[in-house]
Amino acid sequence: VTEMDRDLDRLDKIASRFGQMGSVPTLKEADLANVVTETVSYFRHRVPHLGREVEIVERYEPIPKVAFHVDLMEWVVENLIRNAIDATDKWSGKIEVSLAWRPEQREVELRVKDNGRGMTPAERRHAFEPGFTTKRRGWGLGLALARRVVHEYHRGRISIVETVPGQGTTVAVVLPVSSSPVQGSP
Repeated sequence: VTEMDRDLDRLDKIASRFGQMGSVPTLKEADLANVVTETVSYFRHRVPHLGREVEIVERYEPIPKVAFHVDLMEWVVENLIRNAIDATDKWSGKIEVSLAWRPEQREVELRVKDNGRGMTPAERRHAFEPGFTTKRRGWGLGLALARRVVHEYHRGRISIVETVPGQGTTVAVVLPVSSSPVQGSP
């Protein structure tokens, strides 16, 4: 029942997010690590139901607070983790989620790395275009909307850092930091 309540809360958030996509969200300073760890926890409970083994490894450095919209950034993290899970075509998949503070650039970087199927150079070039997908099912809107949320709403960057066919993909989200005190990680 508790998990069903979590799923219902998640569906409410999804509906709310689509309503916010057309308006400029209010950004508030918060702990991005909390959003990432909660999202990873949500998926960690659901991965066993996929019928294969997918390990999610977390690596968090202490980072400062970042100004972001919690629901929209949570959606970006969900999308990246869901894509990593979907790309895992091996029986034993591995996803690494990390947060790092880049003080010289005054940025926080979130990375999601998988050991899945990777992308061809052509797929990589088109990955953020609306309607493009490598999945059998899907609309090809996830990365396009994630880019919009990161670029337009949060003045950040999202990119495919590395991808090798048959070996996996690493996607990074970089967000600017307005203040400098570094917080401990969870």
